[in-house]
Amino acid sequence: MGYAWDSVHVSLGPSLALYSMPACVPMLCARVAGLAPGGHAQVSVYLAGPFGVSLWGGIDWLGEYGLLRGVVGTILAGPVLRWRST
Repeated sequence: MGYAWDSVHVSLGPSLALYSMPACVPMLCARVAGLAPGGHAQVSVYLAGPFGVSLWGGIDWLGEYGLLRGVVGTILAGPVLRWRST
């Protein structure tokens, strides 16, 4: 789902993250991998014509997998350039 205006774009939706990473507890380490369901949101603001800034955030549920459990969140921010077709 998304909304757009001349200088702002907002979107929300579900996500599915694929992960593989080492996880350790006292006296035991192992590599865990899986799929994590979650959701994301993104806001892009165009400040000078096609140039702007974008902020993306997501949260995923890792479930109960022995060494790994709970939720994980990610936030990304950076410049964005919008192309328009004529």
